[in-house]
Order: sequence, then C-alpha cells, then structure tokens
Amino acid sequence: MSVQERSNKVRSLNLCFNCLGHHLIKNCLKLNRKCRVCNANHNSLLCKTSVPQPISEPHQNRNLPSPQSSSGVIYDPSPATVINPQTATFLYNEVGKKSILLSTVKVKVQSATGGWLVMNAILDSGSQKCLCSLEASNFLGLEKYSMNSIVGLNGACISVRKRISAEISNGSSFKTKLNFLIVPKITGCVPTQPLDLTKIKLPQNITYADAEFNIPKPIDILLGEAIGIKAESSCDPDDQAMQHFKSSVRFNSGRYEVGFLWKGHTQELNDNFSVAEKRDKSLTRRFIRDPTLYIQYSEILKEYESQGKIERVLETEKPTDRAVFYLPHQAVFRQESLTTKMRIVFDASSHEDGQPSLNDCIWSGGNLNPNIFHLIISFRLYTIAITSDIERAFLQISLRDEDRDAVRFLFPDIRSNQTDPCKFQVYRFKRVMFGVNVSPFLLSATIKQHIESYREQYPAATEMLDTCLYVDDVISGAEMTSPKP
Repeated sequence: MSVQERSNKVRSLNLCFNCLGHHLIKNCLKLNRKCRVCNANHNSLLCKTSVPQPISEPHQNRNLPSPQSSSGVIYDPSPATVINPQTATFLYNEVGKKSILLSTVKVKVQSATGGWLVMNAILDSGSQKCLCSLEASNFLGLEKYSMNSIVGLNGACISVRKRISAEISNGSSFKTKLNFLIVPKITGCVPTQPLDLTKIKLPQNITYADAEFNIPKPIDILLGEAIGIKAESSCDPDDQAMQHFKSSVRFNSGRYEVGFLWKGHTQELNDNFSVAEKRDKSLTRRFIRDPTLYIQYSEILKEYESQGKIERVLETEKPTDRAVFYLPHQAVFRQESLTTKMRIVFDASSHEDGQPSLNDCIWSGGNLNPNIFHLIISFRLYTIAITSDIERAFLQISLRDEDRDAVRFLFPDIRSNQTDPCKFQVYRFKRVMFGVNVSPFLLSATIKQHIESYREQYPAATEMLDTCLYVDDVISGAEMTSPKP
C-alpha cells in the first residue's frame, strides 16, 4: 500500500494523522511526537519523504525495493506470508564483516473494526510474553485492559500498565488469539540499513516469512513463546516433561489427575523398604518417648485418610507391573506458622546403597514460576496489597493410580500393638505430595492448565493469576477499592 493509500484509509476511518488514534489531529494530545523521517506533525507511516539512503557506491543499491512500501502497519485484504521462523534469519556480509538480521515476519492482526492489518513482527523465542508498540495498539483500536507488570526490554525494566487481546493470522490456516503487553517502543528499525540482495546468495525455491526483510522498517509487535516459537529441543528434559504432562493430565470427578514423569522403565527403581523401615523404627522409639508427638502425627494421617489423600495398602504382595517405593518421613515444626505448627515431610531422595532414589528416576520438569524479582517489584507498585494462597495446594491434585505405589510409607500402630510397637501399617498417597522433585512442576502446570481454560470467560482475572501467582501464593494489588453502596 502506498503512502497516499494509507493517508486515504486514515482519512476514511476518521483517525488522527499524528498518533492514529480515534480523534482528529486538532484534538491530539501527542503533537509533540514528530515524524521520524521529516520531523513534521504527522505519523511516520504517512510521510511522503523517502527514507534517506546510506552513502554508498553508485552500483550498491541498484536492486533495492522502495523502502516506503514496507514501513509500519498496512491494511491488506490479501493473504499474508506463512509464518516460518526457520526462514527468517540471514547473515549479511558487508566489507568483510558479518551482521545478523533479526527474525522478522509479516503477520495479520484483526483490528477493532474487524479488518485485518498487516504488521511488522519480530520473533523472539527467548521471550515469554508478546509485546505491541503503543503506536500499533492505537492503530488497532482494540480495548485496553489495565494491568501492572514489569518486563525486560532492550536491557531495561519497563513498567507495563496496559494490554490488549488480539487475533493474529497468516492469512491462511493459522489463526490464534494472543495477549499483547503494550510498551512505548519495541526496538528501532529492522534492519538498521538497507541490504543489497545482489550480494547475498538466497535460495530461490522457498517462501520467506518477510519478503522485504532487507528494507528498514519499524517493528509493531514482538511474538514470543506464547505463539509456539521456540528452538527445536525435542531432547530437552523440560520440553519432554511439558509434553508428557499435556498428554496425560485429566479432569476426573472435579479434580485434576496427573502422573509422574518417569525417565525410564519403572522396574529399575528399588523399593527402598529397608531404609524406610530403619528410619521409621527410629521414629517409633521417639513416639514412645513422646506420646503427644504420636497423637499429633496420627491425627494428621487420619485427616489425610478421611479426606481421600492417602489410603491403606491391604495387599501383601508387591505388584510387578508398576514402581514400588517406600518413603521415610519425619515431623517438622514451624512455631511461627499461624495454621499448621507441625507438618509431615517425606524424603523422596533417600535410597539404598548403590540404588537410585525416587527423585533420581523422575524428571523434575522446568520452573514455570514468574521471575520473583519482577513479581516483588510489581507488587510494590500497588497502593493496596492483595495476598492469598491455595490451601495444601499439592494435595488438591490427584495422582494417577499406576503411580501411587511409588509413594508408599510406613506408620506404626502403637496403640493396637503394644507387644510389637514396630509393626507397621502401609499407606500410599492418592494425591501429589510435597517432597517429590516433580511436584512443584506438576502444581504449576496444573494451575496454568486451569487458568487457560477460563481465559476467554475471565480475561482480567486469568491475566492477574498468570502473572502474579508464585507456586501457590498470589502476590498482587490494586490502586483503589470500590465505594461501599
């Protein structure tokens, strides 16, 4: 689309020629913002002045397309190029030096009027968020939602107060809706100067994600991991853990059910019974010396059993089709806690000599929590603090039946066996328990799965939970409270 066609489109939509907002230029509050090309009071996308070319030899730029045909946001009803990050990065030799081109694509974004606008996007597989420049968000005219977050951009921390939700497409089969954080500017023009294609040997039989990758243009949006752009890492344990989780998670009887992420065959795991028995005999002697501790311990386990978190194992034969592992445990006291003074901690890292532990045989999964520093800084920006947590979060998630024998434990029945206090009852967990290395990953992944299922219905609440939830704690805030009726 030419500059004149863009001007006509802006005029027909009654947009501001300066900031592309939904008002006339005489009412614009941003007249101090000048055109990046000629410094006049109009948007850079509507400038009729050609972008200055760098000084070069007469033959250097003879085959370069016109730069003005690729700058900024363009209204285009035709299909956009298919997004293909593998064809978007090139090396350019200039006087013996190598300069790297950033991965760019042309992508369609649906505006508030329902039309599709072609925007310049940069691909960043290292970013967990998608970004949109303030100028591009104004041009789209979509509703802006309030938020409060910190993002790292161009080596600096930026406070983000607004976001938009927009649908993007490649003009063909691919289409998805993404949340974009609004930032003042993503980066400068990419590339920084025009490139002479006659000096680069490019394949002729492929379709480029950005056919005008050699022409400097402003970047409107940044696409991160949310769109699935990620380097190939099929052998990465964290990726395998997430793939296994997504393929195995279930929602049964009002509760999510997950499984352990085994590294290999479960029969490689020794049952660890001798270690668990030895440590539980030591615990039993402590119970005899301190009956109050035994009562506290028993009450917790009775509560777990009544709530369906653990169950008794009545079969005496060891199953052969699944992993069996006995967990030692001990009491940990937290006098400063307002709710639970004593908690039972299980040791999934214990093992017999020369044998692997339960934690050795399970992938731990990746860290899905937000950056704690950014979270705390963002939390301190609010006037009113809001904190909460999920009660016994790990135990709210069911563990699939075939993995429950891997989390067995022993407990003495002292009251019923006075003559033999070291006669143990066998229990096993039916829920995800704290102490297994994969449990934090399973908790975070399950919470994110639950949040995602309600994103369309409650966009503001899910965005807050997605960015302000650390493990099982919500750390957020607000600027003001609603007036009482």
